[in-house]
Amino acid sequence: MRKLLGAFSAIALIAASLVVQPTVQTPAEAAPSASTFDPGLIVSDSVFYDFGTMTVPQIQAFLDSRVAECRATNPAIDCLKNIKVDIPETPATGPTEVGPCKAISAKAGASAAEVIHAISNACGINPKVFIVTLQKEQALVTSTKPTEYMYRAAMGFGCPDSDPGICGKVFTGLFNQLYKAARQFRWYGNPAGSFTYWKPGRTVAMRFNPKASCGTKSFELKSQATANLYYYTPYTPNEAALKNLYGSGDSCSAYGNRNFWRFFHDWFGSPIGGSYLLKSSTSETYLIVDNLRYRVSDTRLLASVRPLGPQGEISQAYLESFENKGDLYQLVKRASTTEFWLLVDGKRYSLTDCNLAKQYGLNCDLATSLTESQLSLFIQGGALTRLVLTPEGAKFWIENGTRRAVVDDLALNAVGGQSISSSPLVIEQVMSLLPGEPLASDLTVFGLSATDDVAVAFGGKSYRISASLASSIGLNKFFTVSKVEIDQKLVATSSGIVRGFVANPAGENFVLTENGKLPVADPANWTTQVSTLPNELINKFPTVNGSLAAPAVVASAGNKLSYFVQGAQRRAVADKSMTERFLTLLSQPKAITLPLSAINTVESVGNGLAPGSLVKASGTSTIYLVDDLTRKVKLASEAHAKNVSDSKIFTIDKSEVSSLQTRSGFTSIKVQCDGSTYLIDRGTLYPISAAGAEEFPGKPFPLAVSTCAGLKVASKPVGQFLRDAKGGLFFVENGTRSKIKNWAQFGSLRGEGPGYIEASDYFASKVQASGTAPATAVLASLENTPTGVFDDFTFLGSVPVVTTPTVSPTPKPTSSATASPKPTPKPTSSATASPKPTPKPTSSATASPKPTPTPTASPKPTSSPTASAVVSYKVVSGDTLGSIATKFGVTVARIQAANALGTSTVIKIGQVLKIPTSATTSPAVTTSPVVKTYTVKSGDTLWGIASKLGVSATALAELNGITNANLLRVGQVLKIPS
Repeated sequence: MRKLLGAFSAIALIAASLVVQPTVQTPAEAAPSASTFDPGLIVSDSVFYDFGTMTVPQIQAFLDSRVAECRATNPAIDCLKNIKVDIPETPATGPTEVGPCKAISAKAGASAAEVIHAISNACGINPKVFIVTLQKEQALVTSTKPTEYMYRAAMGFGCPDSDPGICGKVFTGLFNQLYKAARQFRWYGNPAGSFTYWKPGRTVAMRFNPKASCGTKSFELKSQATANLYYYTPYTPNEAALKNLYGSGDSCSAYGNRNFWRFFHDWFGSPIGGSYLLKSSTSETYLIVDNLRYRVSDTRLLASVRPLGPQGEISQAYLESFENKGDLYQLVKRASTTEFWLLVDGKRYSLTDCNLAKQYGLNCDLATSLTESQLSLFIQGGALTRLVLTPEGAKFWIENGTRRAVVDDLALNAVGGQSISSSPLVIEQVMSLLPGEPLASDLTVFGLSATDDVAVAFGGKSYRISASLASSIGLNKFFTVSKVEIDQKLVATSSGIVRGFVANPAGENFVLTENGKLPVADPANWTTQVSTLPNELINKFPTVNGSLAAPAVVASAGNKLSYFVQGAQRRAVADKSMTERFLTLLSQPKAITLPLSAINTVESVGNGLAPGSLVKASGTSTIYLVDDLTRKVKLASEAHAKNVSDSKIFTIDKSEVSSLQTRSGFTSIKVQCDGSTYLIDRGTLYPISAAGAEEFPGKPFPLAVSTCAGLKVASKPVGQFLRDAKGGLFFVENGTRSKIKNWAQFGSLRGEGPGYIEASDYFASKVQASGTAPATAVLASLENTPTGVFDDFTFLGSVPVVTTPTVSPTPKPTSSATASPKPTPKPTSSATASPKPTPKPTSSATASPKPTPTPTASPKPTSSPTASAVVSYKVVSGDTLGSIATKFGVTVARIQAANALGTSTVIKIGQVLKIPTSATTSPAVTTSPVVKTYTVKSGDTLWGIASKLGVSATALAELNGITNANLLRVGQVLKIPS
């Protein structure tokens, strides 16, 4: 039986309770205004059918809260919170019966809360719906003294408007009224039933009152639950009823559905809790399709199905009553046909076929079926194509599940997309599409959003170039530049970000500059940030003539700093004078200009201090000599500092000074470099033989080879002589200096040996004066005179130690009577400027006879090397190929040949070299000597050539008649002594 509310009798009962009963609920302050009442959505399905919103104790507690003091005297018609009724054994409804409802177990003396809860769970109706309906029909919830009739017609079921007199005469009693109403609520909208004419999604015309003259209101019906209320009470409130929510309207007003909405708001909050998008307090959101639920796993999906909202919160029990079908798919279909749509941002886009779906990364077999009413809620987005146009005007080409940003139309033409109409949609909302490489013509540069970086396209890939590099080298000189800017999040760039150092697939390395690509000889000594690029891309840059290798000084355009790079580390240099010291150290004419972005990929280890520089901390007076890159040598005074180095004194931060390892104890006028001893004065190293150095006082202080290379080297070696600032000449022996009377005596003592050192006062003060020089003397051996060449030095080595040289014993001088006197010689130039003596000595017109040597026995024939022996040697800090050759008495060429070095002299710390030595056997057969020669090259020195060839510099000079070691000519052919 259909229940049609007798509007006037029902409102009269409610009105009576509002006037008479003192326990009527006062309207909640938060109750909405009548303007929010939507006749098409009085209650949502998610609220109406949510049977799990209240437990028995919660229902009981609510009923108790509505009546503070019950005045009923008859237990059979007690207040609702106290009433006890029997629940009969009730079977489940059959398929053709009104319902459906599950079976209900019998229980005698059940409370109203238990009755409501049992029927709610059996029929799937929200207990709040029952509570509100009990109130709006008979005011039972708030009544302090109910009547028998109020229970007989508790839900108003069986009270048709056509025959109000039978109200309360059929299906009477609390259980019957609730159960019959619940079944009827479930029957409404059931396709098997007769109440299907009011369908959600359609416009309906509903009367204001049973009187036809009162008129109707047309509106869209938005939920099945609202249709249920109209089937139950087929009237909608007019304006007069809504203006006076808690009172009466006019003669055309009906109040049932208004009161249901009002009571629900006042007692339980909004009855609009979502329609198809539901969640519990602890679950994710689900899309409900009939009796199925699909998990909405992504916010983009939620945006796609927005028209099916709003989201509602329901009980977990109600949520679990829907069959779980897994995750919602963004591709949907109409169940009755093979039509497919892609849901994007609240719109549906139709697909022509499933091949197009595959291009979008979708599978038609996984499409989610939606109801007709659900599909109707979406705005038509038009036909989907492979070309997408975003709201911002960007174009994308869809290909194999990726979205490729279109950079230029030429590239679009290449894939046949120029004639395809575009689909306007928000591309980021398509979950199945992954960012793909931009669709761009090869070697085209395009911009990236939210950054000044750019990208170059080639071979379907993109190569991102840092903004700094792009601007410093001027990419537009080498590439076609597009004005299109692509969202960087949509561009999957290859090889990371190109910052300057690049390599081709063959492993050749370059650094990009404004002039092109500069080859890099040793990339491992620069950076690990090397981007491998295709040959076609790298070849767009012309090759710069030259090669980059470390150590080197580099700089960038517009940057005041320069950088010293060695061992994949960079040290910043701010002072121009310090930069010049580094350049001089490396024999580098000027800093190499590189992009700053490339320089910044080299690991920064702080500021750079050139070896051999003088430094002090700000606010202090202690001066240090920078030894190698990481050490400092404490100097005794400013005079000592001037003696050690010609560097200006750089004032630096205390922290920088503290960071250098301190070496102290340097007081000597001798230093040792690469195992060889030098005199040091006014920042100049003076080569001297090992035996000659022994005659000067003090022990040599070892310096790093790089430090020695940072100092000046005298052009000639010196011997056991010094000339002080006053012009006095002295002979140095056994740590003291004795006065030489005149130039003739100097010439006699010197003989063919090296000259004197032009000594500063500081240097001279370190050699104690002692009497006058002897008339004759045997000078120390000239063997093992260092070359003064410091090639291939290595930075950051260990602290150098003194190497004790092997010194040939100096024979004691014989009686002067046995030696023929030599004429007074013309003074030769010293290692520094030669003094102009007064008066100028003259030389004899003829050569004086030399002493006749004592005859010796004829030498026995020497054995010739017929077999070679090889020993191994591990390179240590400070070693050079020349010093190793000297140490083992072999030539550099033999070591190079034994180790397949070619002409290279580069060696590394820890490298194991094969050193060829000779084993003697039978006497040599006398043959004509083979004369070896050497052609002088640019940059050669006499000592450098001698070291390279493993011969004595003195013997080399004598064999070639060289009297001035500085007068070598490029191209001059020298004979090499055997």
